[in-house]
Amino acid sequence: MERLLGIRRIYKPLWWVLVAFFALSIVVPLVQRCVIGLFQGESCDRQRIVDFVVTYYPWMLAILVLLGGLLFVSWRAQRNYLARQPFELMKPVSKLLPEDLRFHVVERGDSEIEEVVAQDQRPYHEHAYVPRTAVDYAARGSPDPRPRYTEEELVELLRSGKGFTLQGQPTDGKSRTIYEVIRRMDGYHVVSPKKGDLPGDEDIGLLLKGREIVLLLDDLTNYVGAGLDLRELGRSLNRNQVSWVVASTCRDGPELESVRNAQTEGLGTFYEDIPLKLKLMELTVAEKEMLAQNVGREWASGESEQYPTPGSIAMENYKRFMHERFERNLSPVQRDTLRALKLLSSAGILPITHSRVVALLEDDRLFDWRDVHLQRDCLDGLRDNSFTRRAPDREVVQPEPAYLTDDVVPYTEGKEPNDDFADLADVLESLKDHEGLLFLGHIYSLFLEDDEQALACVDRAIQIRADYVEALFTKVWILSKLGRNEEALEASKEVLNLNPESLLALTIKGEALLRLGRPQEALEASEEALKLKPDSPEALIVKAAALWNCNGLMDTFSL
Repeated sequence: MERLLGIRRIYKPLWWVLVAFFALSIVVPLVQRCVIGLFQGESCDRQRIVDFVVTYYPWMLAILVLLGGLLFVSWRAQRNYLARQPFELMKPVSKLLPEDLRFHVVERGDSEIEEVVAQDQRPYHEHAYVPRTAVDYAARGSPDPRPRYTEEELVELLRSGKGFTLQGQPTDGKSRTIYEVIRRMDGYHVVSPKKGDLPGDEDIGLLLKGREIVLLLDDLTNYVGAGLDLRELGRSLNRNQVSWVVASTCRDGPELESVRNAQTEGLGTFYEDIPLKLKLMELTVAEKEMLAQNVGREWASGESEQYPTPGSIAMENYKRFMHERFERNLSPVQRDTLRALKLLSSAGILPITHSRVVALLEDDRLFDWRDVHLQRDCLDGLRDNSFTRRAPDREVVQPEPAYLTDDVVPYTEGKEPNDDFADLADVLESLKDHEGLLFLGHIYSLFLEDDEQALACVDRAIQIRADYVEALFTKVWILSKLGRNEEALEASKEVLNLNPESLLALTIKGEALLRLGRPQEALEASEEALKLKPDSPEALIVKAAALWNCNGLMDTFSL
């Protein structure tokens, strides 16, 4: 395929060669013979043209066929090349390489990693890998979660059309595991879209029609605000009769909440539609020791607790080098830029845009820099030192998440990032950043368990944009958690005015009405919700409770 694509370079030159040949070898001689005939007092008769065709056209036709064939082949190659541009990766699984997932291959026997190694790539030790087992993400805290999936079982899940996402911290080994799983999918193609424009139906049909593909999305957090509608991509694959399944990774914590709540380009809905959300089980003490020995580092008994993830072992030298770079190579404003990135990441505010970073750097309560030229003063140096990498969007900063950890980039002395969330909210309000305020509200509620601050952030988002449905959803949910039922009822009505088919708003409306002692109205709300989704557990519970309160007719309704 690569050789064929190389032929595309001759397409335009060949087109002009064909035009020139046709003109010089056919049109010009014919015109010339007619002109000469006219000057000699003869007419440009048909016989003269027939004689010319009989004499010269056989070999001219052969050349035209040859040039036309080459032109067609080069045109096809050019068409394929242009169709591939919206894709970051597209190849048979058998040709998948570690470099395709931004790994740096470390040769066996290399016990030391030199600092000159490209730090923006993850180390790949061919012979040091420990096979992993995945469990349901929601059940990860259970003492014996079920079911468990070995890598072979993950392969079978994909082959059966059941996609999954591996969720966890940056050094959990998610990307390496998904690489090991996908490379066993013989007969499939692996495809990753670029974070930008959606591939067209014609492009997908030309390249992928009739194929079986694994849609590889390494780190869904990078797709927040990326301008790519993954749901529409899936529909386009279906329209072109492509058999496809998702294999993805995603950072958990606050950034996972940004993915779940990202409504632009339908990312949140796409994420929810992925059948399985999984987490890799922690390595045993024996597995950690084996991994450490295989990557060429010494291992003392009792060290296991200091190294919770495979990446904390395999990337130990990398992170040490990067901390030295942080202290030695970066200017004060560049170090504060990394702290600003860490603050936004901890708050789940994605994407990390230039405007958000500059506003944080220039806020006098946070970093108090003045007249920052972000690209020249900060980002160029951070990218040169591998703390960030080039993002598809020029206005987005894409940090290396493994290097925002405390052992590489310490936050402001005496503080944790969440200590600055109140100032961050003020900065977001000054930017009229309603999406950022909503994301921050979710983090206050889910991770800090501070629903009052969460509600304040959401209200500020609604003040900026009164028809912000997602913020109104969240307000309804938080008010319901706080037991402020009258307010939750009013907020649910606001949502329904904007979106009459909101299952969540109808369900919470029913719950609020029940708590307010209005079961008949709650029953009506639950019936409306069940028209949208007949098997909704929440709506069924509301209906059951409403029936009980209305008539004591629980025996007429079965959950």
